[in-house]
Amino acid sequence: MKLLVGPGRPGELKVLASAELTGLRPEVEVVSSQQERVVPFLAGAPLPALLLPSGTFLFSTNAICQYFFTLSGKPALDATNQWLEWEVTQLRPAAYAALHTAVLQGRKGGDCVAALRDQLAHLNQALIDQAAPCLTSDTVTVADIVVWGTLYPLLQDATELPADEYGAVREWVQRIGNLAACRKAASAVFEGRGVQVFKLFLQKQPAPAPLPEAAGGGRKEVGERAAASGFGPSPRPLSSPPTSSPAPGTCGGGYSAPSSSSPWRR
Repeated sequence: MKLLVGPGRPGELKVLASAELTGLRPEVEVVSSQQERVVPFLAGAPLPALLLPSGTFLFSTNAICQYFFTLSGKPALDATNQWLEWEVTQLRPAAYAALHTAVLQGRKGGDCVAALRDQLAHLNQALIDQAAPCLTSDTVTVADIVVWGTLYPLLQDATELPADEYGAVREWVQRIGNLAACRKAASAVFEGRGVQVFKLFLQKQPAPAPLPEAAGGGRKEVGERAAASGFGPSPRPLSSPPTSSPAPGTCGGGYSAPSSSSPWRR
C-alpha cells in the first residue's frame, strides 16, 4: 500500500492524520510538481492518491481516510457517512473558497470565520446536541478527522472563534488538534510555513465561484471545483453532533509534541 502525496495540498492533512491515528502508516512517496503522470493510465491525477495492493487507486481523500479506518477495525457507520457527506457537499466548498482568499488575498482569520458562518453554526449546534466529546461518540472516528482536516488550515488558532457563538466548535477543534496524530500530520503538511505552504498549489487552481447563501449551512454550487482543487471527493445526509471533557483514551486522549522534522517526507 503506497500513499502518493504532493507539496502544499490541503487534502493531505486529514489523510496523513488518519494513517497515523489508525497505525497503518503506508509507504509514502512524495511526487514533485514536475511529474505529469503519477498514475500509469491517468495524466494529471489528483493528489493525494492511495495505491492499494490490488493495483487499484483511491483518489477521494474521504475514501482514503475511511479505508484506513476500516482496515483498523472501524467500518463506516451511517452517522460517520452523514458527516462525510456534509463535509464534501457543504463544508469543503466554503472552506476552499475561504482558504483561497486567505492565502492569495491575505485575508485574516476573522474573515475566514465570517465566510464559514453557516457551516460553523451548524457544527456548533450539532456538537451541543450530541453532548459527547467527538462528532458521533466518545471516541475519535473518521468523521472527526475529516471535518477537522478541512477546518484546521483556517482555524489553526481556535481562539479566533468567538466563544459565545462557537464555543463547542472551539473546544472540539482544540481537542482533535491536540491528538498526537493530528499534530504530527500538521507538522508534515505545514512545514512551519502556515497556510502559505498552499500558495503555489492554489495559484494553479481556478478561482472559486462566489458562494451564495443557503439555509442550514448548505453551499453546494462549487463542490466539484473544491474537490478537484486538493480537498478531494467522498460519500451521504446529516443528523446532529458534541462537547464535554474527554476521558483519557477517548476523543481528548494522548497528546505528544511532534518532531520538528517532517515525518512523512522521506
